[in-house]
Amino acid sequence: MEKLQRLFHKMLRFGTGDQRAGVYKKIAAEKLTAAQKIRHRFARKTSLKEGLQPFRRLRRHLFFGMGHKRHLVYAEDMTKQQRGHHRRSFRSGKFGNIADPNPSYHGVSFADAAGPAAFVTYIRAILLRDTGATISPFNAFLLLQGTETLSLRIERHVENTKKVVEFLANHPQVEKVNHPSLPDHPDHALYEKYFPNGGASIFTFNIKGGREEAFKFIDNLKVFSLLANVADVKSLVIHPASTTHSQLNDEELAEQQIYQNTIRLSIGTEHIDDIIADLEAGFAAVCGE
Repeated sequence: MEKLQRLFHKMLRFGTGDQRAGVYKKIAAEKLTAAQKIRHRFARKTSLKEGLQPFRRLRRHLFFGMGHKRHLVYAEDMTKQQRGHHRRSFRSGKFGNIADPNPSYHGVSFADAAGPAAFVTYIRAILLRDTGATISPFNAFLLLQGTETLSLRIERHVENTKKVVEFLANHPQVEKVNHPSLPDHPDHALYEKYFPNGGASIFTFNIKGGREEAFKFIDNLKVFSLLANVADVKSLVIHPASTTHSQLNDEELAEQQIYQNTIRLSIGTEHIDDIIADLEAGFAAVCGE
């Protein structure tokens, strides 16, 4: 051991990084072996405090004897893992999420299945699944900026929706508009109570005709994007009967008031003149103009 230490100090002055690392690994291995021997020697002591004193002295030597903090070897933690101490600590009753059977993974116990890696396995299998990974600083900035400006966008969504609903309700090619702001809607009273400033930028309308007319209308829109998601900054359109609700039969669709001529809109934040002009172009295409 002393020979290796002298060689290591010599390497610190004259040797390369790889040479120093190689010598230090040999020193660390010998010290770790010595530490394990001492732990085993005093494991049967009746007094725990008395049995651990020699190891504590050796641990101080392991950690600080060489004076190079960047080369610490945590021998105690390594031997704990080898002897299964972490697995027993999960069974203390304080870590039920890790030690108890998890119903979302068919009753598996992460402490039994992963051993010392139970905690990190739980993070990956449960927390990462449910909440997602830690986002980058730039993505966090974008999320925060979006949250702080949400009220401004909502105002634009609402104002655009009011004008689109009015436009559709008075259009000769529209059979019905399903929006709670209209007096004939069954939830009109609730809308006025809970949305005094307007709301509901996602709604449907029935175009005169059937499935073919609805497809032709949608295919000729330029500002609206054909997407299934809703509440985007950009305006969206979709045909529910053939996409989001395509697994329902005609009877089930009718129960939801969805028909082959039903079109769903999600009004975005574009200029209202562009939105209205795009809708007019879709109606014109249906008429063959």
